[in-house]
Amino acid sequence: MDAILFYGIIILLALGFLALAWFIVRGWLALIVDFLAGVLKLLWGIIKAAFWVVTLPFRLIGAIFRLFRKKSTASREQDVTSV
Repeated sequence: MDAILFYGIIILLALGFLALAWFIVRGWLALIVDFLAGVLKLLWGIIKAAFWVVTLPFRLIGAIFRLFRKKSTASREQDVTSV
């Protein structure tokens, strides 16, 4: 009877320790996954910002050229006839 009580207490202590260890491991895994998700989100923001920094001057130059380019005579005649 004493052996059953002793081993029962040992088994309960072991299960409690395993539960505590599982909570610790799960917490660390959650921290690591959250950290990696934050790093990926930050990298994605940097990539998007770099894309805009690189493409914006070309878009502005294209807009300026479209504003000041001369229209061909065919499109000018089409504009006049459409009015």
